[in-house]
This record gives sequence, C-alpha cells and structure tokens, in this order.
Amino acid sequence: MKNLIRIILTILISGFVCAQQRISADELIEIAVSENFQNSINDARIKKAELDRKGAVEFPKTGLFVENEDFSPNEPNGVWKVGLEQEIPWPGLNKARKNYMDQLISVQQMNREAVKAEIIRDIKKSYYELWYLEQKKNLYLRLDSMYSNQFQAANIRYNTGDVPGLDRISAEAKLNENIALKLQIEKEIEILQKRLMLLTNRQELYLPEKGQLPKLEISGLESVGTHPSLLVQQQEIEVSRSLIEVQKQQNHPDFSFRAFSQVYLGEKDPISGFSFGMSFPLFGLRPMKNRNEAIRQEVELKETELNWQKMNLSSMQQQSLTEVDKQKIMIDFYESSGLKDADAIISAATLSYRSGEISFAEMNTFVIQAISIKDKYLESLNLYNQSVIEYNYLINQN
Repeated sequence: MKNLIRIILTILISGFVCAQQRISADELIEIAVSENFQNSINDARIKKAELDRKGAVEFPKTGLFVENEDFSPNEPNGVWKVGLEQEIPWPGLNKARKNYMDQLISVQQMNREAVKAEIIRDIKKSYYELWYLEQKKNLYLRLDSMYSNQFQAANIRYNTGDVPGLDRISAEAKLNENIALKLQIEKEIEILQKRLMLLTNRQELYLPEKGQLPKLEISGLESVGTHPSLLVQQQEIEVSRSLIEVQKQQNHPDFSFRAFSQVYLGEKDPISGFSFGMSFPLFGLRPMKNRNEAIRQEVELKETELNWQKMNLSSMQQQSLTEVDKQKIMIDFYESSGLKDADAIISAATLSYRSGEISFAEMNTFVIQAISIKDKYLESLNLYNQSVIEYNYLINQN
C-alpha cells in the first residue's frame, strides 16, 4: 500500500512539472516590465498629473450683477445697472502652478524607472530561487532513486535471511521521508510560481531553463549614475520648492474688473461705466508666512532624508558586496573539493553496503553526509546569487 501511494505521488509530481512552461530570465523580465500592475498604476498617475497640469490655469468665474444703489431725492427709485464683474489672479500664479504640476509629472516619470528596477530585481530573485529549488528537488529525486534501490536490496536480503528486518524498515522509512521532503519542495516551488504570476500579471506557471543552477556575476564594482529611488527623492524636493513659489505668487495682490451699463434697461439717457480694483492680503500675512515657513521646513526635511538615504545606500552596497564575498568562500570550497568528496562518499558507501561490508544504518550515515554537502552547496550558491542580484540592483546595474 505504501509503495502504491509513493508511485501515485511521484506520478502527480511529474505531471505537475510537465504542465508548466520553461522560460528564460530575460523573457520573464520583458513580460513583467510591460505587464506588471505597478507600471499600470504609475502610468495612470502620470496621465492624471498631465491632466491636472492642463487644468492648472485657474481663472475665476465671471459674475453678472444687477444693482440699484444710487438713491437720491431726484432719483427716488434709484439707478438700475446691469454689468459684469471679473476677478483676475496675479499673472505669475498660473505660471507657478504649471511649473508645480510639471515637477509632479517628473516625479511619476522617475518613479516609473524606480519601479522598473524593483521589478527586475524581484523577478531575478524569484526566478533564481525557483531554479535553486528545482535543483534541490532533483537532488532528492536522485536520493529517492538510491533509496528505492537500497530498499529493494534490503527487501531481497531480508527475504533470503541475510539481514535482519531492521535494515528493511529503515530503508522504507528513509524512502517515505524523502518523498515527503520532495512534496515540501514542490509547495515552495508553487509559492514562488504564484509570486511570478503577480509580478508578470499572467496566469502562467513558469519554470527556469533546464540545466545546472548558474553562478551569477557581479555587473560592476561601481554604481552607474544615481539610483532611481534617489532620483525620485530629489525630484520630490523640487516639487516642494515649486510649491514655495506657488505660495509666493498667492501672496501677491489679486485684481478685479467691473463694467456696467443701462443700455440693456432701455433708459433714454443710459449711463455706462467700469471700475478696477486690487485686493491685498493685509490680514492674512502671518498665516501665509507660516505656510511658507512650513514648506521650507519640509524641503529641509526631505534634503536631510535624501542625504541619509545616500549614506544608507552606500552602506547597503558595501554590506551586499561583503555578503557576496562571504558566500563565494563556501562556493569555492564546494566546487574545488566538497562536491567531489560527496560523490566519492556516496559511491563508496553504496558499494560497501551492496558487498555486505557495512549495514544500511552505516551506509545511510555516509549518504546523509554526502547529500548534506551537495545541499549546502546549492544553498550557498542560491544565497550567493541572491546577494549578487541585490548588489547589482543597489549599484543600478540590473
């Protein structure tokens, strides 16, 4: 019964893998950059900012008035007037508002590049993590095949009376444990595939290219230009500065124009006229000054945050590069001798067990040691690749 369950699970795993699409990292990045929801959201923000810019020029409503205010003994009924009135803002205000909206548009445009860099980094991290898990699963598949052979050998030897039942039970237990570990890895793979679904905005189950997990290379030892995230912060400072100019323009006088006539009232001797006025912020100077000071403080705060982000980015670059070097030490060890030793241990242990020189428990101890070496190598290689991806992102060389 247990063997039947193992066969069914193995078939299900194989079918699950075969139903998926293999794709390169570059192809996956191309899909994600063009179809990721974050880009769609940012594009919508750019479009909104562009529309806001077109509406940045504000002109107050034109008023229509009918008045009768000139009462006198000679004119007991007053003098009726019909006219138009118009408020006119300070000429520089609309220009300042346009500039403010231009700066907002630039923020969204720069943010698109920052989002793109993050998408590329996240795709690469998930992709190579997925590749690592598939390699790890292959390692356990190899182990599964070996345990199956050992179980069959132990079963034959048990039936012939050459070995006690303990070897047979131990072999079967390890075989079933290995199946459970493979299923666990499959679930981890499924989690990463769903993350790639989110990043690509596609309902596709992707797998990496066939072959051994590659060792990525650092793109360079120096950053190229300013990181997109810092450019966004710099542009946000320009937005705040442009808002100061808007506030300054609002502190200037506003104008008003008024024109009237009795022509439309059918008077025999109609009178007409106009008036021109200016309004000053006499009683609002202190609140306006406080608002200007608040915006200036915001600019200083953002400049301080930007300087801190620059130092933080530099520190993260150094830490990431150190992490790359740390993982490379272990990779060099495994590639120079560790992997060869692991293969030699498995071969010698298997041969010794088949010849009856050691028990299954002794052989299993050696096999676990060898598999542990291979597993740790894959883990170190994965950590190395993840560190390289993060470092390349930090120096703006995705």
